[in-house]
Amino acid sequence: MFCKCNYCVGNVLLRCLSVVEETETSKATNNTQIKNHNYKLFSHIWRYYYKIREKITKTNKMLIEFSVSNFRSIKDLQTLSFLATAMNEHEKTNVFDATDKIRLLKSTCIYGANGSGKSNLVKAMWAMISYVKATFEDRRKFDEHIQPFKLNTSTRKEGSFFQIVFILEGRTYRYGFVYLKGKIMSEWLFGTANKNEVEYFTRENKNIYINKERFKEGIGLESKTREDNLFLNVVYEFNGKIAETICIYFTKIFIVQGFDMATK
Repeated sequence: MFCKCNYCVGNVLLRCLSVVEETETSKATNNTQIKNHNYKLFSHIWRYYYKIREKITKTNKMLIEFSVSNFRSIKDLQTLSFLATAMNEHEKTNVFDATDKIRLLKSTCIYGANGSGKSNLVKAMWAMISYVKATFEDRRKFDEHIQPFKLNTSTRKEGSFFQIVFILEGRTYRYGFVYLKGKIMSEWLFGTANKNEVEYFTRENKNIYINKERFKEGIGLESKTREDNLFLNVVYEFNGKIAETICIYFTKIFIVQGFDMATK
């Protein structure tokens, strides 16, 4: 799976499904056909992946991390991070300086046993991005896509948590929301200012607090926000510059799950 941020020029998320393992455990009658199909697809995507990698460090729009909790099989908070560690392995080929203080990976892998939640982590990212991009009619259908962890009585009544941290035009943003049964229970946007993170707006149910210095474009739009709509989208609809930049960024993120299609 690739996550292409902004015209194929962002971080690349390579999700490695257990294709070989699944192929080897397939029935003998289908083994050769599935194996050839999977490796042909893998070869095609891998060549495309390397073309994207060459453009990564030339963009000012980069994904830092994505977090989710209480979504399908994911109960506790899980974070997929592109932040580089102090390890020197693959330093020259897979690490770059996003800012003076932030070093990011060009690619990362998710691996694990079948049924361990790899697919749901990708689906969570898709759900968040799609909800930001969704129209009114689309949002009415999201209950079938965003479902809480059901193996716990308390989490069934709690919302699903989504958060993304990214660099956009030289500034680091942290945006997220909590969704429950067609309603936005909370929502927040933070951004860097003078090297420190500051609040742009926060929302708890219908109560929206706006930082009047940092997010003037949202003033007066609180009452226009429906319980199923994101405040960020409302501000965008009223031509808010910051909201517009962020929402457009979300529209340029694409998720492709090639191996899922290959194995079905």
